[in-house]
Amino acid sequence: MFVVDKNSLISNIGGRNVVAVKDVLQKLHIQIIAEDTGKDYGRTLYFNGLDGTVKIKSVKHGETII
Repeated sequence: MFVVDKNSLISNIGGRNVVAVKDVLQKLHIQIIAEDTGKDYGRTLYFNGLDGTVKIKSVKHGETII
C-alpha cells in the first residue's frame, strides 16, 4: 500500500500481521477457509455474523464476497 525502504522498521508489517493473526486463530482452533492478503492495496472487510460470509471491498478491485 505504501512504498517503504526494505530495511525500515515498518517494512512487511502486513506480513507480520498475517502471521500473528494465523497464530492466534490456530490456538483458538479456528480454521481458515479463505484469505485475501498481501499485494499493494488496502481492503475493508465486513463480516456477516448471521451467515458467516465476508465482504471484501477495495478501491482497486471492487467487492468480493467469500
